[in-house]
Amino acid sequence: MKRRLIYIALTVCLVLSGCGVFPQEETYQSAPTIPQYAHEEWNFAYVRRGDMVLSKSVVCTYVPVQSETLSFSVSGLYFDEIFVSAGDSVKKGQLLAQLDISAIAQEIEECQLQLKKVELQMAALEENRALELQRQKLLAADKTAIKQINDRYDLQKQTLQDEKDIAQMKLNECNDRIRTRQLRAQIDGTVTYARNIKPGDRSVSGERVIVIEDSASSIFQADTRYWAAVVPGKEYVITVREEAYEAVAVSETELGIAETEKTEGLPAPVYFRLKDSSLQLEDGDRGMLDLTLDTREDVLMVPEEAVTQANGKTIVYYQDENGLKMYKTVEIGLTADGMTEIVSGLTEGERVIAG
Repeated sequence: MKRRLIYIALTVCLVLSGCGVFPQEETYQSAPTIPQYAHEEWNFAYVRRGDMVLSKSVVCTYVPVQSETLSFSVSGLYFDEIFVSAGDSVKKGQLLAQLDISAIAQEIEECQLQLKKVELQMAALEENRALELQRQKLLAADKTAIKQINDRYDLQKQTLQDEKDIAQMKLNECNDRIRTRQLRAQIDGTVTYARNIKPGDRSVSGERVIVIEDSASSIFQADTRYWAAVVPGKEYVITVREEAYEAVAVSETELGIAETEKTEGLPAPVYFRLKDSSLQLEDGDRGMLDLTLDTREDVLMVPEEAVTQANGKTIVYYQDENGLKMYKTVEIGLTADGMTEIVSGLTEGERVIAG
């Protein structure tokens, strides 16, 4: 009986608990789960102030307008002497180099002696003629006798004249041979190359011995579509093999050549004259010229990659105070060396997203 009463009491408690009559045990709510978002990595740059220069590299070619390469036209003859060295200034007609002419010089001397001998004989002949004619006049000789005397002396004179002509022809031939063994300057200029000779060296027909250039007309020429940026009279620097050369832009009129019709956007020739002659430059050497196309001073600028186009607008992105990516519309100007000029829309020191 007692067990039955205990069982009934437990059953009543369970029923009352299920009906909410007894207070429930307090439970605690867990923290809400926050979604995880992927964070985008940005590179930032600041709007800064400075100068901008837009330049382009232009290839230039060295062209000596007046250049003379001298060589001998005969082979196998020993060199006598080269009278000039690289850097020497020379005048037109100046003797620069010579092959061995000792044998010809001896022939020339013999010809000159023969000419002198014949000229003396001809002078003596005329003196003798004059004396004999004078005697005949004193003897009152007739015209026939006078004519016979003149005919005889004329015949002797002609013989001597023939000998003189032959000697002169030989002398001229020797001088022609000398000229083939000598090199003379054909222009005023500067020696830019002179061969070094050693004892026993022989000539080779057509081989370069001396080069002369007229430095006053030696120029660099470039064909570029940026021809409008070249200002005649302005000084430029052209670099050849890491060596800088100062030059002045010159017009085609100054060079005495026909003007080229130029079309905007298409390549056209421009010319630069060296301020000082150089022995290191040779015909065809190529150099580089940095040609300034535009400049901006004390302007606002940002990296070029910070500027983009969207919906027909030019914009830059930035991060607002909430960390969100926003944009601003800007007006831009020159772009050079990876930077873009900001005309309006930003202020110095602002931070923008550069990529």
